[in-house]
Amino acid sequence: MNETLRAIFERSSCRDFDGTTPAREQLELIAKAALASPSAMNVQPWHICVIADGGLLSELDKRGLEAMAALAPSSYERIMGRGGRLFYGAGALAVVWVKDSYQPGAELLDCGIVVQSMALAAQSIGLGSCICGLAQYCFAGTDGEGLAQDCGRPEGYRFGMGVLLGRAKSAAAPHEPDGGKLSFR
Repeated sequence: MNETLRAIFERSSCRDFDGTTPAREQLELIAKAALASPSAMNVQPWHICVIADGGLLSELDKRGLEAMAALAPSSYERIMGRGGRLFYGAGALAVVWVKDSYQPGAELLDCGIVVQSMALAAQSIGLGSCICGLAQYCFAGTDGEGLAQDCGRPEGYRFGMGVLLGRAKSAAAPHEPDGGKLSFR
């Protein structure tokens, strides 16, 4: 099996990071993999901000949990049952901001490709990752606009997705593929 397929089949969502910040070189590789992602008509409707500042990550985690408690109580309870940390102790968060598109929905499809590229790049260099839609709550609370600016959101962009990055404290088995969801004709 080649290295690309190995990364795909062995990757799992990490929800138990050791809290250390990945090396700058590792974060740059992951970001470059994201920028190499294809997009519809090569529009590249994204802006990626990699946040490795521990203080800002803590503030985002705190504000995200506060907003989630008010806006999505069942998700909040699930996170609290998993240790009460929105980012599971990740050492970095990549936020993918997406531009409002002339083709509604295309920017989110392209965003999905970007975050998959980041997750696979992280796996390939020995880091854990977790694609994290719950990061949207960081930008929904009363301080959301200011936090979005602190996290590099350009004018005319909105939250697309987050990717948690760092060293996994414990290894999780990848999910078992469901062969029943595949057919050939």
